[in-house]
Amino acid sequence: MSSGSQVREVEFGEGNSRHRKWPLASHLGASMSVDTACSSSLVACHLAMAELRPTLHGPTRRAVVAGVHIQATATSSSYVYAAGMLSPQGRCQVLDASADGYVRGEAALAMVITPCASSSPTDLSSATGLLLIGSAVNQDGRSSGLTAPNGPAQQQCIRLALRAAATPAARVDLLSLHGTGEREGGLNGADRINLR
Repeated sequence: MSSGSQVREVEFGEGNSRHRKWPLASHLGASMSVDTACSSSLVACHLAMAELRPTLHGPTRRAVVAGVHIQATATSSSYVYAAGMLSPQGRCQVLDASADGYVRGEAALAMVITPCASSSPTDLSSATGLLLIGSAVNQDGRSSGLTAPNGPAQQQCIRLALRAAATPAARVDLLSLHGTGEREGGLNGADRINLR
């Protein structure tokens, strides 16, 4: 057996997450792989925001957050197909009454997060890029299935994020939702978001 194939077998045996050390020696700090299924990128962003808060070791100046989904083999697709989670039509119809599953895709995104120098609304209004003012993470707990949301748990997480952002629910103009494209996890899940 060649050393290359041994390395590939070891990597496969480690699981789906891949973690590599930052290749530049001058960059220090936390470096990790996060695998929480559909929420991996959001959880990684939440962890990076926590790392940017001042600590006993001093503040971190910046964090790099990256999310990647690559379907390197057909194995995971065959599992979700067998479970009836993929749309037979090949169309993802999130939050639609005719939703019958989702469509798999590949993507990669990376962003650099830096702390704001000021929390003054005047200063923040001229900031370039995206302003992240609060985040929260929790576990859904019991639900009727893998893709079925637990409404109260999701409401609690949103309330925690609003509290972290010091923002009342009435100030929220837009929600960006993750939907599974299924009737139970999509349309019914959206109906459960009521924070007032």
